[in-house]
Amino acid sequence: MIIDGRNFSNMFSFNRYTQNNTVYRAKSKEEYDALIKELGKSGGERSKILQNFDTPRPNEKFDGFQSDFGTVNNPKGIVGDIQEVVFTLSYQQDYTADDALYNSYASSVYGGVGVNAAVKSGDVKGMDQNEFLGYIRENGLDKAIDWNSVSYNFRGAYSFDKISDYTDYASALYASLEERINKDFTGDERAEQLDMLNIKFENAVQNAEDFYVGGLEETFDRMGIDISKDDLKNSVRDIMNQKVNAYRNYIKTNSDYAGLENSEDKWLERDVGYMANALRKSFEPSSEVKGGEYTESDLIAIGFIGNMFASQATGLTTLTYADEESMGLAFSMNYLMLNKAVDEFGAGDKVKEIAERTFEKYTQKTVQEANDTLKLIRSNPNLKDPEQFSDLDTESVYRVLGHMKSYYNESKDTDKSVNSTVRFAYEQFKAKEKNTNLWRYGYSGYFRGGGNFWNKLYDDGNGNGKVTSNMKKILDKWSIVSGAIGSKDLSVLSLRASTRLFHSYATIKTVNLSGGYSSETGWWGTNLIDYAISK
Repeated sequence: MIIDGRNFSNMFSFNRYTQNNTVYRAKSKEEYDALIKELGKSGGERSKILQNFDTPRPNEKFDGFQSDFGTVNNPKGIVGDIQEVVFTLSYQQDYTADDALYNSYASSVYGGVGVNAAVKSGDVKGMDQNEFLGYIRENGLDKAIDWNSVSYNFRGAYSFDKISDYTDYASALYASLEERINKDFTGDERAEQLDMLNIKFENAVQNAEDFYVGGLEETFDRMGIDISKDDLKNSVRDIMNQKVNAYRNYIKTNSDYAGLENSEDKWLERDVGYMANALRKSFEPSSEVKGGEYTESDLIAIGFIGNMFASQATGLTTLTYADEESMGLAFSMNYLMLNKAVDEFGAGDKVKEIAERTFEKYTQKTVQEANDTLKLIRSNPNLKDPEQFSDLDTESVYRVLGHMKSYYNESKDTDKSVNSTVRFAYEQFKAKEKNTNLWRYGYSGYFRGGGNFWNKLYDDGNGNGKVTSNMKKILDKWSIVSGAIGSKDLSVLSLRASTRLFHSYATIKTVNLSGGYSSETGWWGTNLIDYAISK
């Protein structure tokens, strides 16, 4: 069952981690009752309960409640045997009639919490759940709208890949509430309620605009990509308004979209979350939504591009064996990822042009940062052979990328493109390593060169990748990325996963080769690469 944690937003300090959209799951009625009773206690008692909670910690598991965003420690038995706490957003919930009943019951009988809909009458105090259900089937829920709860329902859109779900939900919420207001109110009271709805929806639209653009602005600015923020914001607004109109028109000819007309559970018509969810299940508005300067598919693709290059926009951070061929392979994998995403999302030509420009900036910026780092290393007076750290041969880098582009554009087969390009880069490296003394192609010293990667590419040296091979790791990474893009479940991709598929050069701020370097004091230490340091 879902207990709508938005109703307890004022009770939990860790809601700041979840934008007041916490949902608690109980696995039985007994667990549910225990939770509701504890959450319904007075402020002083409640604060003592809160002291027994640890704040969510991403990627950490320990005894206690498991959540999508982290874990919350078991409250030392205070809430009985409840097994998990799950944080989610209203538009991601499958909010059922049972969920609506549990939440209305909690608010009406125990009191002290806001809720989608409730009964304020003292008649329900002390009722058990079955008695309460009988009461609301006969008398219905109160017609008063809890606007505080509506505000929480309108919150969302906290990741670009959820923009479609969020705009669907917010628009359905608006349309279903508008219908309810027109049924329940008349005259000035109706006008007042509609005004309040419009204010809440306008806030939701502005928040969605600001979130979407705010998540992209820094990346594109730092990458030098000119993209109109107003066009992005206006497209979000146009999509939400068009979805409202689509839902509104659907309701006109399908007033019983929730199937409650002849049901004993007509009380559900006054539950905010239930009716919005029912409307979304009944009708898909996308065919009637064109967007503005950008379509919804465009916005998802642009969000992906911004997310993909977010870490690149602030500079690279690791100096390893990045020879020209492994850098070219990193470029190739990101080229493939970018093109697959743009195609899968159905983005238009304007977005494809943005993708091309951003990718070009990414490759240029990476090569330049690598050369800046190599130049800095050559300035170390302790090096006996600075030319071991010569600038990149950019033709070698782009030769590998060119192979990927040519193979993919001709075949459109992503898996074969990966295998072919890896093999091509491998052969280019093997041909070069025999005739060079460049550090990045060597094996010696504390920091090993590219040979450490390429000579472990295939376990048997003949192209047959096994479990421990680097080739297997490459294919596994591509499988994850490709599957995420294909399913549009982009939550499995971390912010840095895309452009960091392979190792790359560092910024001059973080380089720690042949000792250390500080912009204030210069070089220090001589304790790293024996073969590169003068005795």
